[in-house]
Parts: sequence; C-alpha cells; structure tokens
Amino acid sequence: MPNVEFSEERAYSNALDMRGRPPAKGLRALVLRLGLAKDETGADIILSGVAILATILAVIVFFYSTRITPTQRIPTDTGGVPLAPNPGSQL
Repeated sequence: MPNVEFSEERAYSNALDMRGRPPAKGLRALVLRLGLAKDETGADIILSGVAILATILAVIVFFYSTRITPTQRIPTDTGGVPLAPNPGSQL
C-alpha cells in the first residue's frame, strides 16, 4: 500500500478553477484570442477604450458634416436666387 497516490487535491483545485468564471464570449473573447489582452479585465479595458474612441469620432464626424461651408451659402447680391443654371437651359 505504500505506492498508492491520491490526486484528489489536483482534481479539486481544477474543479474550483473551472467554476470560478464562465468562458469569455463575444467581443471579449475576440480580444483575448487576438492576444490584445491577457485576461478578461484587460479585454474590458481595451473594449471600453474602443467605445470611447468610437464615440469621439462619431461626434467629430457629426459636427463636421452638419457645418455649413461658404460654398453652400446662397449669395445675397443676387436677391437670394442661387447662381446655378437650370437643367434644361443651354449654356
């Protein structure tokens, strides 16, 4: 009987590790798979940074697209009539 080994401690610790957290899913798993983060907390930080950058970029694009440029204004010296030719007229 001196050659008997029990591996209950290893099996118990492995079971605790598996029950601790479910596997990562979605974008968090993608960040981990790409090697951009070592653990789920790091993946959350990276995804939060990406969300902040996307929000800032969306706000910048929105404000630049709604801004009126000088070429879009109607000249006032023509009585408010745009200086564009009619599609049916000959030039």
